[in-house]
Amino acid sequence: AMGYFRKERRFAADVVDLAARLVVSTRRLWQATKVKMLSTPAKFHYIFNLRDLSRIWEGMLHVDSDVASTPDVLMALWKHEVSRVIADRFISPEEIGRAV
Repeated sequence: AMGYFRKERRFAADVVDLAARLVVSTRRLWQATKVKMLSTPAKFHYIFNLRDLSRIWEGMLHVDSDVASTPDVLMALWKHEVSRVIADRFISPEEIGRAV
């Protein structure tokens, strides 16, 4: 992501800085989710693998600098992608709160 979100692509410096921090944050969130939300016979779909990280960043890399013009917009996109890839698997609102 740091290779995509750079000043040469007309991203603002604060967006570039946030994107670099989101790489680490995404990995940490994914690892914490894997530990907390274990697969069971009733929740067999709670299998988290590296493909999840790829899906999050695949969604992030479709934005251009005209859209992601501020850190708030990039953060909103990141939250959307994390929700789309990870939180959509959860079966109750309590699990969403427990995972994050």
